[in-house]
Amino acid sequence: MVMQASECPVGTAYARRDVATSRRSGGSHKARKRPTIWLVPTFIEALEEIADAKPEPVISISPSELDRLVRRFGDRARQMGRWNVGTDGSLDIPLAVIREAASDLGGRTLHEALREIKAESFHEVLQSSAAVLLIDRIRDAYDRHVREIMDRYQGTTTPAEASQLRDQLVREIFGQ
Repeated sequence: MVMQASECPVGTAYARRDVATSRRSGGSHKARKRPTIWLVPTFIEALEEIADAKPEPVISISPSELDRLVRRFGDRARQMGRWNVGTDGSLDIPLAVIREAASDLGGRTLHEALREIKAESFHEVLQSSAAVLLIDRIRDAYDRHVREIMDRYQGTTTPAEASQLRDQLVREIFGQ
């Protein structure tokens, strides 16, 4: 099955197609797998996907999980996203921010960070650990995310967009 670029989920830069064929050899059918084909959207299709995208998904970390992360990794854990200190105490992190930080780390370091975050004992995690590196990368990516919203707010010329971006900035900075 071939997926058209317009059918790709939001945030997916490409789709994959695995092609299997059969050939006849001496009266029997043998399946052989051909290479995976990557379908990359055109520039216009990518822009349309971005323009039509629904609000970006957000991962919410519960207050108890956030407290566990803060006890193990320090206050940097609260700086990974929007801390809803005035309401339920949860932490909201845009999924795009997590993806950016994870891709910066690379697979091996990301797996090590995941292992460290899952570990129960504090002595397994050191200040220079992969988990701390991941948390710092998420925090840095979130800072860039907020700065991008600020830049868009400062550069907008339409009152409706300015109002929407201002409200988004207030939510990002002060929580819900």
